[in-house]
This record gives sequence, C-alpha cells and structure tokens, in this order.
Amino acid sequence: MRSKQRLLISIRNYIEKLRIGGLV
Repeated sequence: MRSKQRLLISIRNYIEKLRIGGLV
C-alpha cells in the first residue's frame, strides 16, 4: 500500500512538472 501511495505521488509530481513545463 505504501508503494502504491508513493507511485501515485510520483505520477502527480510528474504531471505537475509537465504542466509547469509547457502545458500551461
């Protein structure tokens, strides 16, 4: 369960980085 939560946070961080990168 902990691994899943960590993966979710990683994906969220990745999406946020992409958004700040050039999606805005």
